[in-house]
Amino acid sequence: MNRWLTIGYLKEANVILGKIAKSPCAGAVSGVVSSADADATMALLAFGNMQYDSAAALTKNAYIKIVNAAAQINVKVEPQAYQADYKSRGISSKFVDRIPDKRIPRNR
Repeated sequence: MNRWLTIGYLKEANVILGKIAKSPCAGAVSGVVSSADADATMALLAFGNMQYDSAAALTKNAYIKIVNAAAQINVKVEPQAYQADYKSRGISSKFVDRIPDKRIPRNR
């Protein structure tokens, strides 16, 4: 489980980092971003050494730092919920099959 948490935290932190980078106020949180990057680097080293519990903890710290940095400069971070993806019929990695439209009868 910690392997998946490590990758998930890194992936989401990188998405938020992209939004921070586009902000004109990004320089104001460069110290926090550097600290998060150091945590992520250590996490990847731990992951490579199969220390998955340490890797997950370090990436969680990095993710929290990035979320806080985004909040400091008013970068909006959309909360993720599979229910919202399902209701909007959006694209989500959680769904590998197309969501059927209940208004269209299925052929059997």
